[in-house]
Amino acid sequence: MKLSRTIGLAACAFCIIALMVAAASAAETPGQGAQNGKNTPSPGLNSFQAYTMYQTLSDQAQQNTIAFDALAFMTGDSCSDTFLPPGKVADYAGFQYLRDNDPTQMGHNTDFVTRISDNVLYIMNDDQLKQFAVLSETEAPLSTQFGYLRYPLTTAFRANLEENIPSGSSGLNRTAVMEYSAKLYDVDASISIARAKTYASVIRSMNQTQLAYLDRMKSTGMAAMPVVDTTNVLRESGQGNSVAMRTYASEMFAWYAGSIEADTYFCPERQATYFGSFYMKDRPAIGNAGYSISTSLTGESGAEFLSLLTDAQREKITGLVDLQQADLSEIVITRKAIATELRRPLTGGTIDENAVRTLSERYGELDGEISYYYATHFADVGTTLTIEQKEKMIALRNLSGYTCNGAYLYSQPISMPQNIPSGFLFGSGTYDVTAMTGWIQSQQQTFVSENQDPRKSGQGSEAGNETRKQGGRVPNTGNATLPGPRSGPGQNTQGQGPVNAGNTTLSGERRMPNDAIIYQLGQKGYNISGAATAIQSGDREAQKAWLDTFRKNNPGVAEAIESSAVKNNPDRNGKPGASDSRETVGGADQPAQKSIFDTLKEWFSRL
Repeated sequence: MKLSRTIGLAACAFCIIALMVAAASAAETPGQGAQNGKNTPSPGLNSFQAYTMYQTLSDQAQQNTIAFDALAFMTGDSCSDTFLPPGKVADYAGFQYLRDNDPTQMGHNTDFVTRISDNVLYIMNDDQLKQFAVLSETEAPLSTQFGYLRYPLTTAFRANLEENIPSGSSGLNRTAVMEYSAKLYDVDASISIARAKTYASVIRSMNQTQLAYLDRMKSTGMAAMPVVDTTNVLRESGQGNSVAMRTYASEMFAWYAGSIEADTYFCPERQATYFGSFYMKDRPAIGNAGYSISTSLTGESGAEFLSLLTDAQREKITGLVDLQQADLSEIVITRKAIATELRRPLTGGTIDENAVRTLSERYGELDGEISYYYATHFADVGTTLTIEQKEKMIALRNLSGYTCNGAYLYSQPISMPQNIPSGFLFGSGTYDVTAMTGWIQSQQQTFVSENQDPRKSGQGSEAGNETRKQGGRVPNTGNATLPGPRSGPGQNTQGQGPVNAGNTTLSGERRMPNDAIIYQLGQKGYNISGAATAIQSGDREAQKAWLDTFRKNNPGVAEAIESSAVKNNPDRNGKPGASDSRETVGGADQPAQKSIFDTLKEWFSRL
């Protein structure tokens, strides 16, 4: 049974007033500590200003976010629409609250999750760590299912913008979108329930020393937390579990340190996540250690986008603020009810799982309606833009040099899924759960198959090995993001020297971006400090120095890997152990132009 909209609206006023007291902030405006991708020293805890749920729901915050979404959608593509930070799924542990309200204003730094999670993992015992590892394995199919279920929505919304509507349909069907979104959020409920049970179990098993450590963490901000080494913990957690382990650790700490109000909180961009705004904002940060996303980006870009529109076009966008207001208000009520249920195990209680599923399905309906409003209004404006407006918007997008190829499954690059079922969202036919299940299974098989072949999907053999070790599941279902299909800032795609040779080898075969290689090293538990700086510098000596340091800090590892490489690579005459300094290009021998990081690439299959 669905929750009554009437009941939700009646209770809305009380909920919003209560939440105004909570110290929660909006993701796009939490202080001044991060500007232009640089780490700006915090002005001090006394000057820190927390933001509230009231600010999230404010007209200005919502208008900025909607405008930013519209800009991303109208200048983006089907690939960027699919990008989603995994932390936006099952987000009832108050992690967004923790991130947005970090007193040292480092919540949007790429090291935020790592620093916090490492401190938590550092104090956990073997039994507690095992609970996280088991959760990772049991959650994997649900996370994959949720990820693939997003594709029909992104596909339908993009088709509506491009006026590629099924024959006989008048456009997107609001009811169909809402009902399908409810099914998506039922999966979210399963993930949320499993996490809540595990987090509560681990917290209740902690001794006084462990709890005292968490309490000390509560009293400070990320930048003031110690840097600890969890290399062995992550390595022993099992292949492919490191991202999940860090996700669970950071979320569990947020849950422990937070409250119902923190769990209820969401940032302005939390709803309607199908329009590419996360890709537009996050892409420069991917694989860029120590990078802070500007907290003023959404507001400034959104305002400038609106200034490029005519009065009629602008009204289509700004009018969405009032149109979605009732849905957002009920979402607050719904999230609080879910968060209340999920916290029951912390005090020895039991979650009413049926209630959580009913609430979550209603949440899905509400988010589906908001998404429908955005998709139809964005399309109305997008189809009326002039060439001059489009050119200015592309410049405002500010992603020159980044190309989104294929698609994303959360933040992992993959090939765009084929034959995505989306006609039912236009009222063309009906939703078929059996057909959808079969389609998801076929895509999972394709995903595994492609990642077993380093030449496909722009993935290197490292990604293929990682996927096989995980049984084909999505390796990054946490708060961290994986590198995208193209290298980030500092990558030279014009071949100025062997080090910055881009993503294509001399044979024309795509290889893994350097930032992805660095990321994978970190995920395998190795210290990657300075690796990104070395590769982005373009200084070959600096890169050699980094590799020398790696060898020194990991005695015997590099030598064993390199020895294995020589032993297992036969020469052209089939003789093992011989090396070859030439490659064949177009049938002719050419000097091999191997970058320093090609060496790392060869290591992964042997690490």
